[in-house]
Amino acid sequence: MSSAKDFDKKYVTYEDFGAIGDGKQDDMEAIVRAHNYANEHGLPVRAKDSATYYIGGKNLTALIRTDVNFGKAHFILDDRDLEDIRQNIFRIEPTYPSYTPDLKSLSKDQKKVDFPHEGMTYVRVFNDNHKIFIRYGGNANNGTAATDAFMIDAEGN
Repeated sequence: MSSAKDFDKKYVTYEDFGAIGDGKQDDMEAIVRAHNYANEHGLPVRAKDSATYYIGGKNLTALIRTDVNFGKAHFILDDRDLEDIRQNIFRIEPTYPSYTPDLKSLSKDQKKVDFPHEGMTYVRVFNDNHKIFIRYGGNANNGTAATDAFMIDAEGN
């Protein structure tokens, strides 16, 4: 694993920790290492826009506690041979208490939200009308609500 002296930049990438991003080799261990390092050093993570990250069935979860920009990268989630069908691939774990704001509406490219809060706030929204991650086979389901996440400052930007 890399150390702080290995990086003289403001973010880490999955490739910094051994990801190939070719859509064939399993990148999950590198993804987990990148997020662990980022969490430890308070650095954001950026995926490479041209990469296709392959995630196989290993019993691993990438714990996210810092900003992540997946950009235009693609992820292949191969769940044909899972070690644990209940294992999350990514888990976002904020370091501050959560609450449910009353957002009246959100739209694509919206620049501001209006609800009272202090400082930088992580917001996660769900759309039950748009299902994603629909699975077939032994782990079949009807999908889960599409989600998005973003940070807003005290002024709602």
